[in-house]
Amino acid sequence: MEVKLSRNGEINRSVFGQVIEYAANLSSVPIENIRCALQENNESLPDNLDTFISRLDGNIKGGRMRLIIAADELPEGAKVILRFLNKGLPGIDFCGVEVTKIAFGSAELITASYVETETKKPSASKLNLKQPQWTMEDIYRGLDTQGKTDDIAFLKELEEKAASFGLEIRIGKGQKEIGMFFQRAGSTLFTAYFETEAGRVNSIYLEKSRLPEGAMGPEIRNLLTKEINQNTQKYYVIPWSCFAAHGVPLEEFLKTV
Repeated sequence: MEVKLSRNGEINRSVFGQVIEYAANLSSVPIENIRCALQENNESLPDNLDTFISRLDGNIKGGRMRLIIAADELPEGAKVILRFLNKGLPGIDFCGVEVTKIAFGSAELITASYVETETKKPSASKLNLKQPQWTMEDIYRGLDTQGKTDDIAFLKELEEKAASFGLEIRIGKGQKEIGMFFQRAGSTLFTAYFETEAGRVNSIYLEKSRLPEGAMGPEIRNLLTKEINQNTQKYYVIPWSCFAAHGVPLEEFLKTV
């Protein structure tokens, strides 16, 4: 892996020679030296180290490698070179990764997105790149930074009432929107979204199939029929402010869903 800033002039040419040089140098290193280096510097070695070393040795000798170029932004010239190299060197997978820092309040996370080339895009697990993992504390901190006291009050009430109904909250890994999935026994009943850039709670999404017309009480029916955003194909989309506007208690909503 080679990491550059987008403003570094080497990112269009020299960086490719550097990563190829790394691969060439690695192929000349005795496999036992690599084993010793891993044992000395890695605290999380695979359980079956011998099998791992054997596979690593075979991949290096066979020229099967993944070379990663990471930057805050990859210029178009670098993307053109990536596509060309992936066509001409079938044993080596050249990957471009753009790294971004997301921050709100005192919370900061590093995210990575893959640059599309004509080769198969690797999964995050294969590259061992961590996806952003938020917590409820992060969301409350973001709301507090934006001074969204009403959003905080609503979300805290929703969290408290949901717990009283035996629901669990799973936090998603979005970048621009963070999903708060309210679940029972692993099944999502409805989802609330937090917008990271705007620093606000957005809407509650409820699958229409979970709430047939006959199952609605008069208060819920009043809420949904007056909500102008409800007419999506699959979901009722309910801005949280509508609960107060239409006088629908959260208990009634949670009881219904």
